[in-house]
Amino acid sequence: MFVHYGIKPTQEKPGSDQLNQLNLTLPVLGDLSVENLPPRDSLHKKTGSFHLWENDAFLLGFTKTRIERASVNQTAQAIYREIFELTKGAFLYRVWNYLPELNSGEGDQEQYKQFCEGRSNAFHEAFGEENLEFMPAGSCVGIDGDELVIYFLAGSKCPDHHENSHHPE
Repeated sequence: MFVHYGIKPTQEKPGSDQLNQLNLTLPVLGDLSVENLPPRDSLHKKTGSFHLWENDAFLLGFTKTRIERASVNQTAQAIYREIFELTKGAFLYRVWNYLPELNSGEGDQEQYKQFCEGRSNAFHEAFGEENLEFMPAGSCVGIDGDELVIYFLAGSKCPDHHENSHHPE
């Protein structure tokens, strides 16, 4: 899978999954505007809404989903449920989230807050209210367009978790 940064979404043909291309309308901040992400020697398959690349050590998956303002919470929860089902028996290392209109809406109806609530609900369903040691590093970045884009990396080895250090002032 090639991730292209700074490219406006193109009109896709109906039924096209654009298997090897993920275009993110984000500014290019470094020298490279393309990343090649599949793990080496990996096999591709499509399961549910996700494209997956897998080898003995890693599982990389991505999905693009059109999102409506009224369903951000439910959409995030459903996608994360699917991620947890796909990564059963593996360790979820990292999740990248790209949400259109990130800061639109007021108060608790803000897109980002609705997304976080849906994601949190899925974590609590899967791991319980207090058992969040499986929560991976994650980010949520605003993006142009109308598609929520999520990709994740999971693996067979238990990660070594580190907390951000707190520096007293």
